[in-house]
Amino acid sequence: MIGIEVCLDNIESVRTVAESGGVDRLELCSALALGGLSPAPSLVRFARGHADVELHPMIRPRPGDFCFDEDEVAAMVEEVGYYADLGAHGVVIGVLEEDFRVNERATAQLCDAAKARALQVTFHRAVDFARDYDAAIETLIALGVDRILTSGQADTAPQGAERIAHAVARFGERIAVMAGAGVSPDNVVELVERTGVRDVHCSASGRVNRFADARLSLGGASGDLEYQATDKEKLKEIMRRFGK
Repeated sequence: MIGIEVCLDNIESVRTVAESGGVDRLELCSALALGGLSPAPSLVRFARGHADVELHPMIRPRPGDFCFDEDEVAAMVEEVGYYADLGAHGVVIGVLEEDFRVNERATAQLCDAAKARALQVTFHRAVDFARDYDAAIETLIALGVDRILTSGQADTAPQGAERIAHAVARFGERIAVMAGAGVSPDNVVELVERTGVRDVHCSASGRVNRFADARLSLGGASGDLEYQATDKEKLKEIMRRFGK
């Protein structure tokens, strides 16, 4: 059975997932347009009360690179306990050195904090920036990470399918390899067949703007009144492909 993880950043999307059923895990974020940041506690509480699915909040204090300083890492460790108290089942992390190696010290701190609260640990697509992909995965295994989210060091998982397949073949018995980025109803079955992954990660989302005729700008580059939300039909179609 293929596991399906959906990333989302709003209550509307949580409701869509809850109504659809069949999803195995939620990656809870804020600011998906920035690649995902730590979610508001209210979103985690709402998901806990309305969706019968594993909850894995992102632990990321700011956008941009994944090279966090000691103060930022300390805040991330604190967030692990905070989300555990809110009922999370796991956390999603990613910390790198400036040469794009895994930051072993910070990752160990975060893993220790998570394991102390019986939380799973996923290392997100920061792993795709590693100059030595295999060495990075070996490091994550040694540190006790349960799962990596990867696009195979490509912009999308279908583009990186060959490298994802390599990761599954070499490391799949020791760490779960989840394919994500650019996953859609049209490519998800082929992606699973080509890579051998047992978990896929998607947003299954669309753009929502109920006030497209508004002319007032709030100062953003574009789409001030637009947001991203889980699309029920896209999600159902992905699940249908796997008999869910």
